[in-house]
Amino acid sequence: MVVFLRKQKQAFPLGSILLGNLLTAAISSPFWMGVSIDATSWRYLIVLGVIQLGLSYVLYSVAIRHVSAIEAIMVPVIEPILNPLWVWLFLNETPGPWAIPGGILVIAASILCSVARMKNEPATVSGQADRILPGS
Repeated sequence: MVVFLRKQKQAFPLGSILLGNLLTAAISSPFWMGVSIDATSWRYLIVLGVIQLGLSYVLYSVAIRHVSAIEAIMVPVIEPILNPLWVWLFLNETPGPWAIPGGILVIAASILCSVARMKNEPATVSGQADRILPGS
């Protein structure tokens, strides 16, 4: 998904996200037909769909135009790595013995990769040197 959104950075990546979610709903519809969902569950589903998925996809599709491919990939990679930390902080559930060292390793590698990239990259204003300016 990130690769194709990054390829569309000059176009409209939000359209692809919308189409992907509509296709997911259509393909998965046979699996949820006949399942009864109460009003409280519908409220939670709507809130999660609009805020957790919808808003994050909109912000991600805007941000992907201004970051490198590796930075765009790191957001979806770091998010599940931090999940054990959030569960530990908010639900007091202790992560497994490999969760914390593994998460630290991935986050440290991400930071080192970004720092190395910044050192090797010529100074530009927010990576806009590669954008085509109007009239040029």
